[in-house]
Amino acid sequence: MPLVDVPARTVERPRIALPPPPREIKPEPRPEPPVADTKPTDEGKPVTTLQVMPTDRDAESETRIRGLLQAATADLNRVDYRKFERDVQVQYDTVKSFMRQAEDALKSKNLVFAQTMAEKAATLAGQLSGR
Repeated sequence: MPLVDVPARTVERPRIALPPPPREIKPEPRPEPPVADTKPTDEGKPVTTLQVMPTDRDAESETRIRGLLQAATADLNRVDYRKFERDVQVQYDTVKSFMRQAEDALKSKNLVFAQTMAEKAATLAGQLSGR
């Protein structure tokens, strides 16, 4: 049987409306914040520094803080870091971090923060040396 010639059909594809290309969005300019007048009203007065503790107690407090840091160091020197489990090693590292923060606070004369960090370091180091 011979092949029958079939006329070619043209099928129109439906046209899909494409969305318009996105427009470039320009940010709205923000107004500049008002600049505060930073000039002191009394130019003749000297600038005072806020003291957290009275200056006559500074030396006493610093001595006490250094004593706490020395006690923490002594406690840490009594333990073997390598023998601890991972969670205890993290506590050891935390004690070292507290000690660094206390030293930095001493350098900047922030005695209240230095004492807080030194007390935390000494307490945790004491607990670690008891293990």
